[in-house]
Parts: sequence; C-alpha cells; structure tokens
Amino acid sequence: MASMGRASAGLAALVIAAAALSACGGGSDSSSTSTSSSGAGSSSVAKTPYGKSLGNLCAHADKTVNALPEFPYPTFNPYFPDTSKLPSIGRFFDRTSLPAYEAFVSKVDKVQPPPSQKQAFEAFRRDLDAYLANLKRQISAAKASDSSTFVDTVKAFGDIESRAHADEGALGIPPCEGIT
Repeated sequence: MASMGRASAGLAALVIAAAALSACGGGSDSSSTSTSSSGAGSSSVAKTPYGKSLGNLCAHADKTVNALPEFPYPTFNPYFPDTSKLPSIGRFFDRTSLPAYEAFVSKVDKVQPPPSQKQAFEAFRRDLDAYLANLKRQISAAKASDSSTFVDTVKAFGDIESRAHADEGALGIPPCEGIT
C-alpha cells in the first residue's frame, strides 16, 4: 500500500496514511511467530490446493483493489479529518471498497480448509469479519460526519491488520496486502 491514490487504501484502512500501512512489512515478522504455533506443516499448507486457493484469492484481490478508482482527496488526513469531506468519502468507499471487500470475503467463504487448518482458518475468517464490521462502521461515521468515530475506526484497522497478518502466517499464506 504505497499510496492513498486508489480505493485500495480503503480496504486496508480506508484512508490510513501510507506510512502507517507500510508497517505491513512488519506483518511478516509477526506471522513468522504465528507460523511456529501451527507447526512445521504450515509452510507446506501453501503448496496444497487449499493453500493455493487462499493465496490465489489474495493475489486476485490485490489486483482488484489496485483497479479501483482513485481516492478523490489525496491530501486527506484520516487522523485529523476534514468533516466537510467525510460524507463524500463515506459514499466513495461505500461504492468502491465495500463491494470489493464483500466479494473477497464471499470467495474466502467458499474455501474449505482441511481439518488440520480449520482452527487457523476460522481465526483468519474472524479477522475478515472484524475488518468488514469496522469498514462499515467507518463508512457510516464518514457519512454522518462523525470525525471521532471515524478516527477510532482508522486506529482499529491497525489492530485488525496485525491480527490478520499473524493469522495468515499461521495458515502458511502470504499476507493479503490491500485486503488485511
């Protein structure tokens, strides 16, 4: 997530500044920690049809996100939002990022984990649910010009992203950059 130019920034935190999102590289450190909890088999999971399916979904989602329209306010600061812009930002992400994210979650729901990965998959799925709920909350706050709640949701995305990267590591898949 190098820039806020695409609506993809909305999937990762709607409008979190690029500097905050570049911490995704740190996600690999946390995911390597999680990988050890799932045992040596987790790295081989990526080579299974199940692991490949998840990896392919993440790669496809990244391409989809990067194809979304440009974010209309490139100088917008999500930590000190201009409340006059929030309603149009909420509508923008309601039309772009939310449908893309919901489509991604729908595809993930069709992937059936093997029994050995069920617990890790369910944790990842909970992360996606938390992300979706926070995204909807942020869109609602933006549409209502509720800057306090909007900022709270921006901050919440960082916590959700950290958990998701750890859970992706436990699944033995690369982080779904742009999605989690």
